[in-house]
Amino acid sequence: MVTQSLDDMLKDQIFLGRGVRYFTAALDIDLAPPTPASTSPSTRPAFVTPANTTSLYFTTDDGKSYFPLEATNKPPFMHEGKFAYRAHVFSTDGGKTGWVGYISKFSPISAEALIRRPGETAWTPVSSPGRW
Repeated sequence: MVTQSLDDMLKDQIFLGRGVRYFTAALDIDLAPPTPASTSPSTRPAFVTPANTTSLYFTTDDGKSYFPLEATNKPPFMHEGKFAYRAHVFSTDGGKTGWVGYISKFSPISAEALIRRPGETAWTPVSSPGRW
């Protein structure tokens, strides 16, 4: 059962900026990769989904490149001698090309994820108002 959450509603506004439309609850589900059958802006994907829905994208070079790994990896973790962070990849051409919109990690002293944009050095809690 989905429960209402003021926190989820505010995160929805911060991340997606829907304006007058908002949702008071959120439900995370895994979907199959989108098919590029339509090119209209209202139906094409806004983000790039890894080919395997049990995978997520990660980066070791501040978002310059990204690679899929098992979704069970909790960033930061060591990958080929470097720290890997979760890369949130977006696209405007139906998934042909993508870019890292922001990077996230978990902290041992914080219950929530920390995020930052590529090129920035400061990590900010996801719930920081007005940040995104």
